[in-house]
Amino acid sequence: MYVPEFDRADRMRKALRQSDTGSQEMADYLGVSRNSVSNWINGRTTPGLPVLRSWAHRTGVSLGWLVTGDADAEDNLVRQSVKEDCLTGCAA
Repeated sequence: MYVPEFDRADRMRKALRQSDTGSQEMADYLGVSRNSVSNWINGRTTPGLPVLRSWAHRTGVSLGWLVTGDADAEDNLVRQSVKEDCLTGCAA
């Protein structure tokens, strides 16, 4: 039996559909162009973790699922995100 694998662009597209959010609406929410959103959901470019975090929040999906396809990956992504946010010197 064939089971399709979904890449990040597929998951981003599915999250938009599931949340009934349009590309322009997401672009406005993120403060980017609709072309950027189009590039992300078509797999031409990949957004950074801050954008993915906002995307997950807006669409109501798990950040772990959006990034990796595995909803259980959330804890590691949160730790990575905190580490990236603190690179310029926050108290750990």
